[in-house]
Amino acid sequence: MTFLAMSNASISDDNPNWLYDISSNMDILDISSNMLRGEVPQDIGDKMPQFINFETFCLEENHFVGGIPPQLCRLSYLHFLSLAQNEVSKPIPNCFDGFLSMVDNARHHENLPVVIGLNVLVDTKGTSQIYGNALSYFFSIDLSANMLDGQIPEEFIRLVKLQNLNLSQNNLSGHIPSNISDLKNLESLDLSRNKLSSTIPLGTSNIDFLSYLNLSFNRLSGSIPSSNHLCTMDNESIYHDNDGLRGAPLSKICPGDEPSGTDGDNSSGDKPSEGNLDIHNWFYAGLGPGFTVGFLGFCSILHFKQSWRVSYFRAMDKAMEIFSMTMMIAKLWLKRTFVQRE
Repeated sequence: MTFLAMSNASISDDNPNWLYDISSNMDILDISSNMLRGEVPQDIGDKMPQFINFETFCLEENHFVGGIPPQLCRLSYLHFLSLAQNEVSKPIPNCFDGFLSMVDNARHHENLPVVIGLNVLVDTKGTSQIYGNALSYFFSIDLSANMLDGQIPEEFIRLVKLQNLNLSQNNLSGHIPSNISDLKNLESLDLSRNKLSSTIPLGTSNIDFLSYLNLSFNRLSGSIPSSNHLCTMDNESIYHDNDGLRGAPLSKICPGDEPSGTDGDNSSGDKPSEGNLDIHNWFYAGLGPGFTVGFLGFCSILHFKQSWRVSYFRAMDKAMEIFSMTMMIAKLWLKRTFVQRE
């Protein structure tokens, strides 16, 4: 396996044609964090057939413009793609299921050699992490911080090996694919800061490996799924600034979910219901008689049981004697302390 890593190399170029001269046995290309401009090569699968075996393609944090070329989907062995933090626009092509290594295990190279010296910065689970050798086994697509519009293609759902999907900070609209639960291996899903609407699919709660979710700053509405795996995600920031969302962990309650024993008018206020008032009244009304009955019962036992009465008063005398001695010792100690200070 060979790779070319030129991240943070201060490369400045318009339409870098030198990409066409890359060696035919190249597997990994990382030219992130430079000043490359122009469009993402539109003929990446035609004039650049040597890219067919690419597994890692990282162009993030440059100044690429235009749309994502559909020819990119011909890279059937690709399992890591990052075009994040560019100026890429237009809709996402409906051909991402062409990344067959993310669809079928058989397409992923087996017995990969160790790549020494490879370090790629990956944005996943809300943080930036450096991946070295493990990158060869990490399935990720990051298109965040661009100007992509249109809907999320249903073809993403075929990428069942995908572990990280980041489409945040774009202009995506429409709904979240209803069968997103098919992404069984997904660990991190970030769709924040878009214009997504409709409801959160119920299947989202069935993604067992999902440990990071961010749907904030969208236009989602309806009830937040509360079953299975999503029960463990109780951070309000996951759903922040979706005015139409209701249910836990948000403080807004869905209509019909008011606690029993309260009516709709009092569900959001602090006024107690009539049933709660009755319970409180009976509780406080029983405190006085209960104390009286208990005290009289205790006195009656001492009156009729001579042995108990003698033992009780002896115990009280001993307790008073110990208390008096303790107070006297404390008084003498304080007096001695003040005398020594003077």
